[in-house]
Amino acid sequence: MKTYTTLLTLLLTAAPTIAQDSGADAAPFVLPAGKLKTTDLIDSCAAFLEWNILYAEVEFPEQAATTKLQRQVVTDRDGCEELLYSLLYRQGYAVKALDLKRDMYEVLAIQGQRGREISAGAPYVACEQVLARPTLKRQVLTTLSLKHINAQLATNAIRPFFANAGGGFPGGVGIGNVGDRQSLLLQGFQDQVAQAIRVVQLADVPQRPELEILGGRTTMKDYVQGLEARIQALEKKLAAIEQKAK
Repeated sequence: MKTYTTLLTLLLTAAPTIAQDSGADAAPFVLPAGKLKTTDLIDSCAAFLEWNILYAEVEFPEQAATTKLQRQVVTDRDGCEELLYSLLYRQGYAVKALDLKRDMYEVLAIQGQRGREISAGAPYVACEQVLARPTLKRQVLTTLSLKHINAQLATNAIRPFFANAGGGFPGGVGIGNVGDRQSLLLQGFQDQVAQAIRVVQLADVPQRPELEILGGRTTMKDYVQGLEARIQALEKKLAAIEQKAK
């Protein structure tokens, strides 16, 4: 009996340690309410994520490079990363990966002298991973396979809507094709790329035959004439209602 009691005590003592090692009791990331310097934000996130994030302090003016939080923020590891990218983007900065294997990153001004390096160093991220984190403000490059629509036509149709998606910053979402009719190439900040992917996927459905679209009519001219007749009938009904109301 004594041996059983001793063994049970040891197991109960070890349980919290096992849970902590498995990440079940991992401490959350906390940002307190109040004013927060951007450099302090970077240092806090770097410590929590166990990254090295390089930056030049001269690029962060004392008065402009601050964020005021009305309430405390408590989140997990993914939330910490998303918060860092979003708050930096709000002030005109982005994070560039220098060495992913060694967790080395760098903060650059989007409109600064080295701003082009942000998009030039965009890592490839699978389309599914982009959609899994649709609020992350990092530069990515991905491909989208189409099933029913032509890549070139899709590119020409949606490019104007996302060309200026940068919110005042240069870039937006770059959209092109990779030499075939069923693949799109997209590059930009991940949240904007995710939005473009969803729009394309909504349009990438089986196309109805022309005769079905035209309601069984054989020519577009007949279809247009039918629409005009229906509009005229509706206008007459509307005029009668307005006259009656007077």
